[in-house]
Amino acid sequence: MARSTDEPANIKAFNWLTLRVLNDLYDAFPEPIDIEGLHFIISTLFDVGTKSEEADHLKYFSATVRWLKDEGFLKYESESGGNFRKVMLTLTGLRALGYLPSSIQFKIPREPLIAKIKRALAKGAEAATAEGLKSIIVKLFALAAASGGS
Repeated sequence: MARSTDEPANIKAFNWLTLRVLNDLYDAFPEPIDIEGLHFIISTLFDVGTKSEEADHLKYFSATVRWLKDEGFLKYESESGGNFRKVMLTLTGLRALGYLPSSIQFKIPREPLIAKIKRALAKGAEAATAEGLKSIIVKLFALAAASGGS
């Protein structure tokens, strides 16, 4: 089994940013939010410090949000200079998080994946093992693939 230090920095960054963005969108759902790149970066640096591993992840922010949109996890109205307007989770994004509003949920509820994401983010990237973050990402994308996309 590969050690967490063997994971490329860009993949670690993508995993962490994906969890952070999806968490923010989940907290705002069903309202769309604006994600301002500079504000996201400054607030992240304020939360984690400039010398933390997460600070190095921020250069992948815009590419991560665009990828999540292209793969159907979220949608947004427009993008300009790293700022994303009216960003919202799609049904695929909600399913990937293991959550469906009770109004459209038809099976027995289980702990949503978003609960695991929130616990992992609360620990921070350095405290949460890369393997733990990786397992959440794997579950996230497996659930999304099983849902058939948006």
